[in-house]
Amino acid sequence: MAEGVVSRGSVLEQPNGAFRLDTFPLAPPSAGGVIVRVELAGMCGTDSHVYRGQWPNHPFPVLLGHENVGTIAALGGGVETDYTGTPVAVGDRVVVVAGGGACGRCYACHVLRAPGRCTERPGRAVLETTAGARVHVFGGGYAEYVRLDPPGYVMLRTDLDPRSAVLLEPLSNPINGLERTPVRLGDTVVIQGCGGIGLPALIVARLSGALRTIVVGGPAGRLALAREYGADACIDIADVPDPADRIRAVRSATPHGLGADLVIGATGVAATVTEGIEYLRDRGQLCEIGNATDSGDTPFSPFRHLVRKRAVVVGVGGTEVRHYVLALRVLEKGGFAFHKMVSHTLPLDRVGEGIAALSGGYRIDGRDTIKIAVAPNGDPAA
Repeated sequence: MAEGVVSRGSVLEQPNGAFRLDTFPLAPPSAGGVIVRVELAGMCGTDSHVYRGQWPNHPFPVLLGHENVGTIAALGGGVETDYTGTPVAVGDRVVVVAGGGACGRCYACHVLRAPGRCTERPGRAVLETTAGARVHVFGGGYAEYVRLDPPGYVMLRTDLDPRSAVLLEPLSNPINGLERTPVRLGDTVVIQGCGGIGLPALIVARLSGALRTIVVGGPAGRLALAREYGADACIDIADVPDPADRIRAVRSATPHGLGADLVIGATGVAATVTEGIEYLRDRGQLCEIGNATDSGDTPFSPFRHLVRKRAVVVGVGGTEVRHYVLALRVLEKGGFAFHKMVSHTLPLDRVGEGIAALSGGYRIDGRDTIKIAVAPNGDPAA
């Protein structure tokens, strides 16, 4: 491994295009860097947005996959511990978050607390295929190996099973969101959506003190897992397709019909934002996580949706490293069947099927999808 490795990966050539298998010669890790053999790479709504050309100015061709867990294949000089100081060695299982290596010193990091605008963050990595073609890297987990250079990554060692560990990045988003819109003990929380963000949001809401949780979403397989995770009520959008009927159903499921204390938006659909505000009680909070890119416009009344309700509306995009660390602690603490969230693991030559299901339909091999993960080196044991 000191000489590097050749890795196969699934490359998206252009928006709405096909995925092709390609090979990449990876140089040995640089000082402070690492090469990880990928066990699972979670499919994210962001990947679907990039696929559909909805991510502004995103370059192509691209190697996707930014929710990655695997085993250390090679360590660069000076790498002896993970981000928290836990010793690491070749063969250890780690969760790696590419692009998480903000400097913590610049104005954006230290004063604005906006690590996504870090002025010392390295630019997007580019790989060359064995044929000499250049491919942009967005995480790079849809490949057998990823090579990460400092300071552009965060690595956390874990003994979790891969299906649980791959949920670290999705779980960090509602942890960040509920830090900004805190749950009080006894609150009623509504979660819009029950996919890769909605189900983690349900778990975080319950751990934060919500005594009643209501999930609005679908399909049925996802709602079944929401019930297993402790949702007190589930409203299937297939059974209640009209937003006005859903608003009545949600409010009637809250104590005294007054509305929710907090609504967490995790659908990525613009129209659900104002619908979510209608679920709220007076002075309630809306935490919008799902609309990570432009999904269109929706009618909004500043009086009816904001002032009359005295509503607090917060948008959450991205997370900080401390949220990754806390997410790992939650996963390692247990108490929920986290691994069941990963409903499908797909080889590299089926990445396109996963993205298609993520973009609509939500079924693969006759089963509802919940969280889809790519298994570049074969399906790991749970």
